[in-house]
Amino acid sequence: MFLGISNVTEDGHLDLSSIRHIAEDDFPKWTRRVEPRAGDLVFTYEATLNRYAIIPNGFRGCLGRRMALIRPNLARVDPRFLHYYFFTPEWREVVRKNTLAGATVDRLPLTKFPEFPVRVPSLSEQRRIARVLAAYDGLIDNSKRRIGVLERMARALYREWFVLFRYPGAQTTSRMSTRIGRVPRDWVLRSPKEIAEVQYGFPFKSALFSEDSAAGTPVVRIRDIPVGRSETYTTEPAASRYEIQNGDVLVGMDGDFHMCIWSSGRALQNQRVARFRPSGEWSALHLLLALTAPVQALNRAIIGTTVAHLGDSHIRGILLGEPPPPVLARAKEVFEPIGREIATLQQRIRNLRATRDLLLPRLMAGQLSAG
Repeated sequence: MFLGISNVTEDGHLDLSSIRHIAEDDFPKWTRRVEPRAGDLVFTYEATLNRYAIIPNGFRGCLGRRMALIRPNLARVDPRFLHYYFFTPEWREVVRKNTLAGATVDRLPLTKFPEFPVRVPSLSEQRRIARVLAAYDGLIDNSKRRIGVLERMARALYREWFVLFRYPGAQTTSRMSTRIGRVPRDWVLRSPKEIAEVQYGFPFKSALFSEDSAAGTPVVRIRDIPVGRSETYTTEPAASRYEIQNGDVLVGMDGDFHMCIWSSGRALQNQRVARFRPSGEWSALHLLLALTAPVQALNRAIIGTTVAHLGDSHIRGILLGEPPPPVLARAKEVFEPIGREIATLQQRIRNLRATRDLLLPRLMAGQLSAG
């Protein structure tokens, strides 16, 4: 495995779902200086900074460019404690002061990195702090796994009913050929604008953006769609049509056209974010699943000079198969509870993260007991 920046998440985990691989013959070359092993900490030192993760048991791979490795001295520091320490304001300030601004990207001076100050308590206290914070991460991971199960169940159900047409009451009737393939004759084809209110975002002034939650209303940018939450705020006024509500389906109109169902409360919609608010018997989860294949197809088909752009004409050209009203209503009865459970788990994850992040600096500063 070839571990790159994109495989390290902002919240400190390895994401190996889309990891690249190298040939076995090239492995010795890439691990000549160091081969990652369980318990090592990897981090990004150029371009995208402040991403850290722990190498798990069973990992066999190498570091990609702009990635570096720390091998903790286990006699002096607990790797889990050190990993959490890297997310404290204290450490982030150390990184900020030592960041070198380049012509194109920022970077950390690796030759000086070993001299960066790290404040550590006794080893026993480190382990107690790590156990407290790891308990929250365990609950977060459990919720993530449950979301994964629900999402896989929803995708399987959608495929059974709306791709293979094996829905309740389905009969072996003839099908008609359409632009999206052969569908039952009693189905109709509709554009997204016929089954949802579609709204494109507003060009908020980035100069007025703030990371202070007291500074205004959250603004959903393209980069926020994959994680389903925003940490950008603005006081700039905007028309009510740019307000995002829980249950809205969001699609990024640049890059990889990421999608999500919003569940993080009221927010504002930045430019190049498309909002689909389903109406009638279409649930948000049903609409998301139906849009996934055509949006991914557009992503593969649209060629931009630097980045792919999704436009109104592309969205108007999408056609979605709609079954007869009884089947559509039954689909809503099935998909809506799944969507609500996913949203509940997402909110639980946000609450757990907020509590963990509140505890982290206080535990590190010795203001709270980790006992």
